[in-house]
Amino acid sequence: MWILKGNCISIVGYNRGIIYNLFDNSYYFIPKTFAKMFQKSAVFNKKLQSEDSLNFFKDNKLIIEISKNQIRQFPQVTPEYINKNDFEHVVIEICNQNIETIDLIIKKISNFKIKSIEFIFSDNVELDFALTIINKINLELNIAKVITLKYDLFLRISEKINLNTIDYVKTYSCSEENKLNLQTSKYSYLDANYWKMNETKLFFNFDFFAEAISYHVKFNQMIFIDKNGNIKQNPLGNSVCNYMKLNKNFLTNNIFTELWYVSKEKCHVCKNCEFRYMCVDARIPLKINDNEYYFKEECTYNPYICKWQGEEGYVPVEECGTYGKETGFVPDKEKIEKLNQEIWKE
Repeated sequence: MWILKGNCISIVGYNRGIIYNLFDNSYYFIPKTFAKMFQKSAVFNKKLQSEDSLNFFKDNKLIIEISKNQIRQFPQVTPEYINKNDFEHVVIEICNQNIETIDLIIKKISNFKIKSIEFIFSDNVELDFALTIINKINLELNIAKVITLKYDLFLRISEKINLNTIDYVKTYSCSEENKLNLQTSKYSYLDANYWKMNETKLFFNFDFFAEAISYHVKFNQMIFIDKNGNIKQNPLGNSVCNYMKLNKNFLTNNIFTELWYVSKEKCHVCKNCEFRYMCVDARIPLKINDNEYYFKEECTYNPYICKWQGEEGYVPVEECGTYGKETGFVPDKEKIEKLNQEIWKE
């Protein structure tokens, strides 16, 4: 008998299935019938065992042949997310504040276990102030550090100090020519569409997948502190309180942590997408009820027809159903079937 390897996870999308290989972080599209089969049992159903299908799974090392009495020796992996920090990511907006205020904020957040911290420098930040902040965080923070700033300020800072101690640098507002120099493992450029997904942004590994099952991987354990010292769930969210009131109780505050628990399974459209556990989505979920959310902005991938924006045959998700604030997105099955027949006809 053949069974799916323990490190391979079968995911059912609206139109097709996908297998995530958590061993080498690769993925493979499969028919929806196979995805459903593997979700019920790791055993390769003999009724679906054509020579071509069997060879596909064998060639990609997704299945293994065993005897019936060996099946307990090959359990399926059950990814478990282990929370090691109070906050995964702290974001602080910098806008020529009083340096003492920055000192107090850093001192306050130092009471928490934090994986990474990001400083977003606004357009009008003066060079000397930016240099002071960067020197300060290099001396006082022994965690992963990220800075986001205008390209012109980035160049001026680079002329004054070495940025090797900063783990990642994100810039914006630069020429097309300079953008090419910023797409490296340490530097990136943010344009107006930086939040939009595309196939090159899909990512997963064992830990990422484990987190994505139950949490929103973008906003989970994230805290945003704006230029006025107000704490928010996200940059566009409402203020929860001033940073001076930040304490351990926030980690169990349902209002503050709401977005942490908005997994893709709770999001309309996303819950039908085969990529839902590979996606770092910067869009902010809008609440319908405690278990359902939707997005104001459409994703650039349409899971109902398996097409990315720009591909031949692509149509927006809105053409596959209806949106409503109280209902979220409701797929129109007849319309979707007709679209797929037109797009994928052979």
